[in-house]
Amino acid sequence: MVLIVISAKKYVAIDCEMVGVGINGAESSLARMSVVNYYGVVELDEFVHQKEHVVDFRTKWSGVRARDMVKGAFFIRLISLANLTEFCNHS
Repeated sequence: MVLIVISAKKYVAIDCEMVGVGINGAESSLARMSVVNYYGVVELDEFVHQKEHVVDFRTKWSGVRARDMVKGAFFIRLISLANLTEFCNHS
């Protein structure tokens, strides 16, 4: 989980789940993004539409299943919903 300072008075935590795409699912692709505010209120919790074929849903770790991805938001829409212009990545 990553803590990002949006302004001096507003903090959010972002958690992302990834799925495997490409040969043997070796590449990671954003599958779900969750954002909570300082008080723990969920601001955003969306699955992401995949451009590539998902080889490994990594369900054991991510909890993501094929049926979750059916109505996923497009990434550009997700950025708009989150109202964020910068993202931090974590491993």
